[in-house]
Amino acid sequence: IHQGEFTALVGLEVGSPLTTTERVLSEIDRAVHAVEGVGLTALVVGVEKETLTRDIEGEHTARLTVRVDPAWLAAAGERGEDATEAEERVTAQVRRVIAEHPAVRSLDVRRPTPFALE
Repeated sequence: IHQGEFTALVGLEVGSPLTTTERVLSEIDRAVHAVEGVGLTALVVGVEKETLTRDIEGEHTARLTVRVDPAWLAAAGERGEDATEAEERVTAQVRRVIAEHPAVRSLDVRRPTPFALE
């Protein structure tokens, strides 16, 4: 399901200090923000041991949430594509920007999971 938002779970080499992860991911964040169609980003670097949600998280990991610009997405028809295609194009470009950084060792892109309340 496409909601105009996704999160990139990025890992550097295990053992990378938090300062390195912050520097590298800040560079990546700036590059992602320059991708056409990106509206905003939110970066969280490192995870405290008490708040680990995944076994592989730590000082060498980060979460970069990307929201596609709603106005850019709404204008997809004017560019000859539907909104789903436009969002997929942004996702692919962001994935490429992140994956091409030499310090990146792992990348997993996830979309929010919808849930129902009963």
